Amino acid sequence: MKNTIETIVTYINKNTNIKDKRVYMSLLYLNRYILKDTVMRDFGNRSNELADSWLKLLNEKCVFPLKDSKNIELFLEHKFDVLKNVYGVKVVNITKSKFKKIGLYTALADKNINQFIKLLDTLEITIDDIFEIYTRVNMPDKNNMDFFTPMDICTGIGKIASHKDIELKGKISVYDGACGVGNVLYSTYKELKQKNNDIKIEIFGNDIDEMYSTFAESIFKLFNQGNSYFENKNVLLEKVFIGKKMDIVVGNPPFGLKQWVPDEEYMNIFNNNQEHLTKAQKKLFEKSNKSVA
Repeated sequence: MKNTIETIVTYINKNTNIKDKRVYMSLLYLNRYILKDTVMRDFGNRSNELADSWLKLLNEKCVFPLKDSKNIELFLEHKFDVLKNVYGVKVVNITKSKFKKIGLYTALADKNINQFIKLLDTLEITIDDIFEIYTRVNMPDKNNMDFFTPMDICTGIGKIASHKDIELKGKISVYDGACGVGNVLYSTYKELKQKNNDIKIEIFGNDIDEMYSTFAESIFKLFNQGNSYFENKNVLLEKVFIGKKMDIVVGNPPFGLKQWVPDEEYMNIFNNNQEHLTKAQKKLFEKSNKSVA
């Protein structure tokens, strides 16, 4: 719904107080997260029957109210208690950490957050909308050189990646080394599923920005649980998903990455010749060595 997208984008960009507008996207994710949790409780032991239907269900246009920040806090408190009883404290801490990384607690701390929640509670939100909105939310600092691929171009990439010569059966892996919030991966996933809904798709994504990679991981696990893997590395200097052979590689290369280095310096790094590197590049090299050790 175009009106929904325009309304949310305009509100976040113009009427929210926190400089890093990305944190408000956590509420859109949480809307779908709580919806899925509610459906699972209603289905009880039969929830496994929905395994291949989550994307369709979460993309159905519907108003699912969050009510207010207090209601969200009560939900989270109950959810953490359940996770603790079933899986233990470690899983609770991992879940809390991911909520923190996508900005949920920062958004909930905003004194005007209930106004935003009240707006969301009047609108129909889908997974498709969330990706579209995220690509149009103002970044905290233009010098970050963040560029999102527009969703219509993502759709085109997905169509090319899933062309008829790809063997669409069994299990197939898709990788994006600079995935952002996963919009190119998402479009490719949808196109592959439209060609063969029975195919199992392994999603592999990486991004240097931890908020983006965590958000992408969170979204994909709503509908591709157990088959989505994300890392947070500098793909130009660090090895990602070592030893994994990918069937399809998609993406928009990180042209604006501030830590890009010329070919000669790049080779110096991997030849362990740090003599002419800057302090920042030496730090990246040290981090890279630790990540592949």
